[in-house]
Amino acid sequence: MLGDTILDKLRLIYDKSYVLQEDREATSTCLKELFPSAQTFSKAGYVFNTFNPAKLVDIERQNDNGHNLQIVSEKRLAKALRKVFPEKMRDVVSPSIIHIAEDYILKNPIEDYMGMLSNIDNPYITGVTVEANVSVSLYLHFTQSIESEETPHFRIKFYDKGAEYCKRHDNPICKLYEPLTNKEMELLGDSYNHETHSIDMSTVNMLRIEVELVQKDKLTPVIKRLENAEDKLSLPIMLEALDKGTFYSVLREVFREKLRKYVFTAKDTLDKIADENKISTMGKYACKLQLEDSNSKYFTALMNELGYKDSVTTMNRLVRKIVPDSELYAELYGAIFSDEDMDITEEPTEELVATTPDSTDVDSTEYCITIDTIASHDLYISDLKDFMLIYEVPILDDS
Repeated sequence: MLGDTILDKLRLIYDKSYVLQEDREATSTCLKELFPSAQTFSKAGYVFNTFNPAKLVDIERQNDNGHNLQIVSEKRLAKALRKVFPEKMRDVVSPSIIHIAEDYILKNPIEDYMGMLSNIDNPYITGVTVEANVSVSLYLHFTQSIESEETPHFRIKFYDKGAEYCKRHDNPICKLYEPLTNKEMELLGDSYNHETHSIDMSTVNMLRIEVELVQKDKLTPVIKRLENAEDKLSLPIMLEALDKGTFYSVLREVFREKLRKYVFTAKDTLDKIADENKISTMGKYACKLQLEDSNSKYFTALMNELGYKDSVTTMNRLVRKIVPDSELYAELYGAIFSDEDMDITEEPTEELVATTPDSTDVDSTEYCITIDTIASHDLYISDLKDFMLIYEVPILDDS
């Protein structure tokens, strides 16, 4: 359950000119029986079947699978898809939307991680914080053109799954239909009731991350990893992967690849970046300021006033490679990539303290500037300019 890769949404489409009306109706009826929340509609000569595979009804156990916290086995899903789509029509059916999801139990309120993630600067995606009536969600959009902004071909969503569940079901108690591992029970703690095999979703800090892939160009990473897929993902190819037990592992690879490429891009410490790029002491200070607040107007204004306008782009590029000095970032990264051996924890660095060139004449008075001081607006650009000119070195030391 926790950390498992869930196929959270699937849309299968086909050209209705290839399928008899009676077969289309039978398919729609069967789909609704196995996936009660499924939706079917026609547009431009195509039939669209949209459903949540994680909510497959277990008829034998009379389980309505009203939630999508636990995965349906690949064999069960393959069996259900074969029942919905008869063999004579499978070759014309293909996926057009795939949503991949994973859930994580974290130490702090989920909103704390939203704030941290929204501060990460990324040139490829646009972050939108959505304040719903139940909780705060963060949507990261990747679009190919202006026309696609309303319906992005690629999106990553972060939201409070506990709050979402309570709102959707009007009841915080989630009854599970599959056993938990000892590790999952340990992570859930008192939120898990052993007697009723249920979770009190109002007491968990559960973050859900969803990667939404829409249309062929964004499904390409899935296609490339499947045998015999060539350049198209069809229902028969998907069924073959489900039969072999490899489809979910492919989705897991794609899920992590997208998070690494668009969210957790940083791999190096500030000191390492500074050494490799010959960044001066004040350059490191500027990087630290930018890391604290990627939207900082003070940073850009300061760089422009000091005559380092051309260095802003370079500095932003370097900052994106630096792992934020954040316990929230380290915890979330560890939860997602726990099975990969990679240390992202930055060693504590000393606070930057500057003294005047002739400090002995002023009783060794120290002038200390902190990020908190800047953020509180107690220190203005003119003060920073005077402070930084003490060093008389460029932001990027090319000497």
